[in-house]
Amino acid sequence: MYRREMFSLVIGLVLGLVVGMVIVGTSDSLRESLFGTAGGGNKSSGEVYYYLVSLDQAEEWLQTRFPDSGEKMQASFKTLATLPDVWGEKDALKDIEADMGVILPYMYAALQNPDVEEVDVENLKVAAESELAACVGIDDDPYMGSTVYLYLTIPKEQAEQLDIPKAWERLKQPKDNALYWKLVACYPEEDAEQTK
Repeated sequence: MYRREMFSLVIGLVLGLVVGMVIVGTSDSLRESLFGTAGGGNKSSGEVYYYLVSLDQAEEWLQTRFPDSGEKMQASFKTLATLPDVWGEKDALKDIEADMGVILPYMYAALQNPDVEEVDVENLKVAAESELAACVGIDDDPYMGSTVYLYLTIPKEQAEQLDIPKAWERLKQPKDNALYWKLVACYPEEDAEQTK
């Protein structure tokens, strides 16, 4: 009799876990209340587009937007391309932080205001409650090699007003939990793997 009761208890526990996982998996509001945005929920109710942009594509686009800052950006992109080679070296990463501090505010400003011609990085205004963000991420795939990308989060309404290049890869979902993906830095600052 004791064995039968134990078997029933174990079956009931397993069924309860399966039903609980199904309920949490199908309810966005429940998942967000339990896990916050780590559960895959967005910060706002508006639709957001996610883009993955190669460094070459980003550099070309920014140089057409800000021709007067072309040399400065070219040097920063060149340094940023070395990120996979110095990943894990604190001193080298500190140097790259300065270059990310050039590229990300420029990208953010260009996405925030398509008509902007000059960027004052020190006094750049960040839109409150906006999902707009420009980030640097590294796809550290051991089989294909490491690649650095700009990872952009753009609200749908804003994205539709911008002349976004067709070469930019629009993702179906955020890359937050993708295997081998590491978020390095964002503008404005978000939860990213710190390079300090």
